[in-house]
Amino acid sequence: MKRLIIIILAIFTCIQCSAQNQDADALFQKANDAYIAKDYKLAADLYEQILAQDLTAPELYYNLGNAYYKQNKYTLAILNYERALKLDDEFEDAKNNLKLVNLSLEDNLKDIPSTNFAAITEMIGKGVGLSGWAVFSLVFLGVGLGLFLLYFFSDRLNLRKLAFSFGFVFIVL
Repeated sequence: MKRLIIIILAIFTCIQCSAQNQDADALFQKANDAYIAKDYKLAADLYEQILAQDLTAPELYYNLGNAYYKQNKYTLAILNYERALKLDDEFEDAKNNLKLVNLSLEDNLKDIPSTNFAAITEMIGKGVGLSGWAVFSLVFLGVGLGLFLLYFFSDRLNLRKLAFSFGFVFIVL
């Protein structure tokens, strides 16, 4: 009796797996047809349905990445190209498309204009150099310490207030 139950369960499992594979193949074909018809959203949804059945293949992730790329969803495209490469690290088409998406993202970042403040600070930073900044900081430290000495040894109240305030500013800078 136990053998009969095991055999019946094995047969039903095989039938289930066969039906699931046929369903996945049909979905994959529908997704490819939708991609060819330039219905990229439907294609991506169908590829996602296949993945929801716990079926994975590098070509599936690659096609899903292509569908997301065509929808300008670059982050999802990168994610799926990387998943395809994780399954098959020699998948040249996925490597090339991943490079293409990354280049298009880098181009978008280079087009961002810089602000006036950023341009001024960059010009000052590059123009002065490291030794110039060292001299600059030592001069400000010396002036600040001199003003603090003036604060400690001065008898006039107004001069002490000014020396303390400016001394603090010079040391902080």
